[in-house]
Amino acid sequence: MRRIYPFFGTLALGLILNNCAFFRPKAIADLSKNQPRDILSRVAFNHQKIHSLNGKGLLVVEMPGNAFQGNATIHVLRRDSLFIKAEAAFGIDVGYFFANRKVFAHYSPFENTLYRGPIEKVNKLILFQMKITYAELLNALLGTVDFKFTRETLVNVENNQYIFKQRRGDYWLSIRIDPEKYVITKAELANKHGKIVARQEFKFFRKKSGVWFPKSIRLHKLDTRERLTINYSKIELNKPISPSQFDFKVPGDARRYRLK
Repeated sequence: MRRIYPFFGTLALGLILNNCAFFRPKAIADLSKNQPRDILSRVAFNHQKIHSLNGKGLLVVEMPGNAFQGNATIHVLRRDSLFIKAEAAFGIDVGYFFANRKVFAHYSPFENTLYRGPIEKVNKLILFQMKITYAELLNALLGTVDFKFTRETLVNVENNQYIFKQRRGDYWLSIRIDPEKYVITKAELANKHGKIVARQEFKFFRKKSGVWFPKSIRLHKLDTRERLTINYSKIELNKPISPSQFDFKVPGDARRYRLK
């Protein structure tokens, strides 16, 4: 009988340690102890550590009269260059998209058509024709929202999350920040009447290379009923990316259009 005591002793110790971790005090959103600028600085510091992204996952694009669901390969380099390859069932390539802060190119194998143009025109024809800007897409894929503190920024606490709110032209942008990981969990854009016209949600954060990164990202344009969702199954941060991974072949007989 004595031989089994060490086993039960080890088991009990394991349960105690696990319970201690499980009952770790929950982080509290407290503006009396954390200054708004410091909160945003910690959020920015987390994302500034991202220099490159290699990702794979499920891409879902929904819009009136059209929808797509398939696997996607995503590369982001130096928070500037972006490449997306989308595949439908059975690994059939259905779209390639490349962009940097100057130009973009989109090739559709189904249409055998290549579209190119300056980055300012990317909202005219982006992957699967979803009407979002390049900055919005890039930030969404990196799990962040561009938000800088100003003297007019409003701050409060709601449901144990920091709520930051500020004007963006004729709209109001609000973000929610988790007090433990210091990440943005939701962003909403409302018009002057308080109606939400756009929403971004970031969920299921995991720590990768010292960075809290969401496995699920959703961008929803409520006014145009467009929605883009990415559920990452594989995420690699700050790993070397060869320039060849941003290339895709376009057949010589493809139709070519340049947006001016």
